[in-house]
Amino acid sequence: MTEFDRQVGLRLLEIRERRGISEEKVAMLLYPDVTVHDLRDYERGLKSVSLSLLPRLAEALGVPLFVFFPEVPVVSPADWCLLHDYRRLDETSRTGIRRWIAFLLADISPVD
Repeated sequence: MTEFDRQVGLRLLEIRERRGISEEKVAMLLYPDVTVHDLRDYERGLKSVSLSLLPRLAEALGVPLFVFFPEVPVVSPADWCLLHDYRRLDETSRTGIRRWIAFLLADISPVD
């Protein structure tokens, strides 16, 4: 396998774990094209994920397709998951988080 396959597999594993989705659930969503064994091989970089499967994986995991491509530095898979979860919060919770972040940033002083 190539370095690209390994990177795609690592991102797949990271996203799946951060989203709290089991291997069995992903395999079930992609049945009959993907088994749990296939998914483990993808995540270990032992098997190449076909380009036609990537959009279905992204949909099953609730992430945009671009997070699988290591050359695209737009946002990391972890950041995307965090942003996705933030957007699902109600406005009161989001306001509380923004206040907490502002408090933390105000407390940070530049290093001399």
